[in-house]
Amino acid sequence: MKKIFMGLIMVLISLLPAKGFTKDSIILLTFGTTTNASETYEYVDKMFKKHFKDYNIEWAYASKIISNKENLPSLSDKIVELQEKGYNRFFVQPLFIYRAFMYHRLKSKTAKYNDRIYISEPLLYRKEDYVKSLQYIEKYFIKDGLNLIVGHGTKKSLGDYKKIYEALDKTIKKNYKNAILYTIDGFPGESNLKTFLEKDIKIERLQVIPFMFVAGDHIINDILGEKDSLKSELSGKVDSITAVKFNYKGKYYYMGLGFNKNIIEMFINKLEETINNARNRDRDKISN
Repeated sequence: MKKIFMGLIMVLISLLPAKGFTKDSIILLTFGTTTNASETYEYVDKMFKKHFKDYNIEWAYASKIISNKENLPSLSDKIVELQEKGYNRFFVQPLFIYRAFMYHRLKSKTAKYNDRIYISEPLLYRKEDYVKSLQYIEKYFIKDGLNLIVGHGTKKSLGDYKKIYEALDKTIKKNYKNAILYTIDGFPGESNLKTFLEKDIKIERLQVIPFMFVAGDHIINDILGEKDSLKSELSGKVDSITAVKFNYKGKYYYMGLGFNKNIIEMFINKLEETINNARNRDRDKISN
């Protein structure tokens, strides 16, 4: 994981404090995926460009493995490229769902350069974000069955971020009787689903609600695959398993949060606040 940020650190060392005029660029930072996520990213890109019409908007990828495999730019690559084009201040919007390992690592490595690189918030950062984001997916809940909100989870080796999922789990249980949290890794894992099944309640329908930016490999294979998947495990226990889909340009895709207009607007609002804070800081410098 340390290698992910080594290139970025080298670039940051070369940055000098901003003086006077700045040429700004927005960088959308996503983890990346090995599945075809171009449609999701295209949808998000259009929303950001519609809102931030006066800004140059670029993409970067946080996963070193994926960026190398798919020949995609890392954040450090993108900063170097933009510097060569004359940009000298960067507003980075991580399209991360959680305030977890990679976000904290990114913040700590860019802290010295907070007059040149501004890092905006991930989706779930404040308490109200948990409630709001769930409200934006609840319209896809089915009423005559169980809604399985599927998150990625986090491995123990990446630090103790269990509290993030505990907060999400608690919010779901407090507000919804027919929805539970399920994660691929870590807490709560399958525990909520197992507890529900132990009640010996017949589940006629189970609706999968991806709580991931892109509904990629984990949803396609780990959850809905025909073999060695949650779907195969639940054979005979659940009559019907479906997943919410999104119609984009006449084709249907499993709907990750990146296809949710309201969720993307949350990211946009966070970035807008980050940019406004930078502008206020500029005005304070001038007045002083």
